[in-house]
Amino acid sequence: MSRSLFSATFVLSLALLAGRLTGLLRELGLATVFGISPQADLAVLLLTLPDLLVNLLISGGISAALVPRFSTLQGDEALVLFRQFSLAILAIFGVAGAGLVLYPHVVFHLLAPGVNAESIGTDGLVAVAVALPLSGVAGVTGAYLNARQRFMLVGCGTLFFNVGVLIALFLCRHHTQPLSWLAFGILAGAALRWVTQMMMMPSRVWYAPAKKRVVDHALLRAFMFATLAAAMSLLAPVVIRAMASTLGEGAVASFNYAQKLVELPVTILLTSIGTVALSRMSIMYSEGKPEQAMALAVQNTRYALLLGATILLFGWFFAAPAVHVVFAASHMDEASLSRIAGLTAIATLSAPCAAVTSIATALLNASSRAKDVFKVSVGTLSLLPVLALPGLLLKSENALMFAVIGSQAVAAVWLSRIARMPMLGRGALWKALASSHFGMVLTLALACAGIAQLIEPSHNLLRVLLAAAGFLIAMAVPIRRFLRFSTDSFPQSAVS
Repeated sequence: MSRSLFSATFVLSLALLAGRLTGLLRELGLATVFGISPQADLAVLLLTLPDLLVNLLISGGISAALVPRFSTLQGDEALVLFRQFSLAILAIFGVAGAGLVLYPHVVFHLLAPGVNAESIGTDGLVAVAVALPLSGVAGVTGAYLNARQRFMLVGCGTLFFNVGVLIALFLCRHHTQPLSWLAFGILAGAALRWVTQMMMMPSRVWYAPAKKRVVDHALLRAFMFATLAAAMSLLAPVVIRAMASTLGEGAVASFNYAQKLVELPVTILLTSIGTVALSRMSIMYSEGKPEQAMALAVQNTRYALLLGATILLFGWFFAAPAVHVVFAASHMDEASLSRIAGLTAIATLSAPCAAVTSIATALLNASSRAKDVFKVSVGTLSLLPVLALPGLLLKSENALMFAVIGSQAVAAVWLSRIARMPMLGRGALWKALASSHFGMVLTLALACAGIAQLIEPSHNLLRVLLAAAGFLIAMAVPIRRFLRFSTDSFPQSAVS
């Protein structure tokens, strides 16, 4: 990984860290106000709508299709493309918002058939409906800024969104209709995210002269397949939560809390690598340098796999104390905390899968192969009901979480094969995991886990601090190793 690429990734990681930390505060606020209850399930569903939309657009269709195109366009052409897509997204998701207001029971029945949505007021539905197009157009703005290497502000989008939600959660603590307050917090956060991004756009964005054929069939196909692929991938946890809603009250909230805890390190350390790599590899492909793009993809995947393994090991051993520390102020009982801790430990198994999936997807999208990503997404989503069947028959939340991990593992292997990323031999991905660095991470995680057993069970904060120290030490070695290699020129030796 070159120093310039590492710097961009580090800056984006800091922004994402701020967003995810406020996300943890948001989950803590949800747990404090709603606990594990039917209203908690509804609160999670309200937050799911704009969150799902933003993930779909930023990490999926819009990012995958527009970042490569914005990277090749200059001046007015890029601004016209931004304007046309923004207006289209506003119209499409404006209609989706109207559908939410008019037919809320249909929407919530699809998301969680076991949850009763009658307690959500009309004013709350309208607020979330307005937040949908604002979240959508923020995806277009983010794609333009990422293509111009302005990662920091886009990464702060989650921070701005969570600020609005946190304010609402603080105000609704003693209110008789907390769901309505939460909905208006979602709207405020979505508006703040988009406005701050627009402040970085050129002033003439809305009146730049139109150019012919800025939006062509190739771009529309790329957008369609990338959006569908992202939708299939993001539907997996949504489908699982819908299945979990049939297992009893609080299941949706438990899954949400566990997944959010794991998303914190995964997004900060892994997703940021793929976001920056997509922009860089798109430029390489536009300049006719596919070999250099593959070299960058292989080296970034090695680095991401080491980080993913570190997340998995420390997360598996320290999930329980982390959950107790994070949700200490939520007044949950021990059974609820143990329930979330078990799901969190299983969810950490997704980290290595996310490492491979993030880079492989970026490589395929940069080379205009979004259709291949779509095929993998459809295949893995079709496999998910089969993997989830044991959990449904056994009425086991843990088994359902394993189903999510299984589908992610299949997607990671499949995508790496389609992208023709070498698994063994010279320049292969496996070299990093077979090296002494992986052994060092495993040894360090086991040592920390052993020391933690000597600490009093009630001292969860001390255990978490021990895990954090070990985690930082484990990351330091691979970071130093990868900074020794400069991939600005991407010689062949960079992947050997």
